[in-house]
Amino acid sequence: MLLIRWIRFMRGTVTFQIEGDFAERFLNLISKNGIPVFQTRYRDGVFYATTVAKSYRRIRPFVRATHVRVRVAERHGFPFVARKYFRRFGLFAGILMFLVCLGISGQFVWEIQVRGNHAVSTDAIIQTLQEEGLTRGRWKKSLNPQMLAMKLRLNHHEISWAAINLVGSVAEVEVNERIEIGELPEEQTPCNVVAARGGQIVSIQVYDGQKVRQKGEAVRQGELIVSGVVKSLAKGKTILRHASASVMAEYPEHNQITVPLTQTLKVPQGGIQNYRYLNLGSLRLPLFLARERGQEEAFERVFTRTMRVCGIPLPFDVTILQVIPAERKTVSITPEKARELALSQMSAYEKKNPKRTVVARKIRQQITNQQIIFDIDYTFCEDIARQEPILLNHSDGNGK
Repeated sequence: MLLIRWIRFMRGTVTFQIEGDFAERFLNLISKNGIPVFQTRYRDGVFYATTVAKSYRRIRPFVRATHVRVRVAERHGFPFVARKYFRRFGLFAGILMFLVCLGISGQFVWEIQVRGNHAVSTDAIIQTLQEEGLTRGRWKKSLNPQMLAMKLRLNHHEISWAAINLVGSVAEVEVNERIEIGELPEEQTPCNVVAARGGQIVSIQVYDGQKVRQKGEAVRQGELIVSGVVKSLAKGKTILRHASASVMAEYPEHNQITVPLTQTLKVPQGGIQNYRYLNLGSLRLPLFLARERGQEEAFERVFTRTMRVCGIPLPFDVTILQVIPAERKTVSITPEKARELALSQMSAYEKKNPKRTVVARKIRQQITNQQIIFDIDYTFCEDIARQEPILLNHSDGNGK
């Protein structure tokens, strides 16, 4: 049934009405003469029937023979739709030109996507590729993806593997970065645990090695806490171990925060001004008539929008430059506001090193006519354990 409907749509159908005393005879005659008739019905004293578009002209002799009146009621199907739009030459030409441009644009690179990078920024990778010839608007057949991938590895030693795939108008850059080996000694390397900084030990947990410092003792930076040189009572000799421990220590630290009560700030003035540019490869065309006004003091933001049709990037994009005029003003803030700013800076300072925790803090506040000053004495707690390899002196054959 669905196939029949599809065939009728492609061939086109005409529904016509028949008026007269011999309407039934007319329908019988055209059926006997091979003219397909379907969906025949009688409504309000009038017969209706449907035939294919090409057969409709063949019914004229039978109309004259039976003295009936026939009028077209409806037309359906592809021939009538096509005839309607073929008359609009401009629309047809525009669609055809768009499809041609879309097909041609698929032969060029209009977008570069980078995946798999962490240590090397996407901007750095794209800049390297652009220096080697992979730019937006470049003809795909003029590119050598293998050579570009090799140049990418040579310019960035952090990248161990790279591949460039040209998919449609998109250059997909896949990279794998090297796994950097940390500075900590390997598990088999003999080492000591020393203090990464000075402080007073509040807890010590030894996983391997000989403890030489105790809880409550003060240590300076670089001093030995757990030794990797261990005397074995069972074997009666000295052995070297890979010392490992967690050493929590408290240490004092001072910080001073100053917030002026009179500050010079850049304050927005007026509304947002948008300047749009059309980017065609390296060509940048302004989409505004007014002259772009330069502002010595202004807030600026830049957005780039890639234009797509059905997910396919078009060979151009639009850049929007937002300019908010501003001017510098000298403003006075209240001591309460200055204190809020000082507390915000204090919080940021404490979060700067996430490995340590604040055990205690003592704040001394001074307010003058010009500024507010916070003098803060901290007590921090942190794991100060640091592994250092044991350097072995190999003697020569004479034992020297």
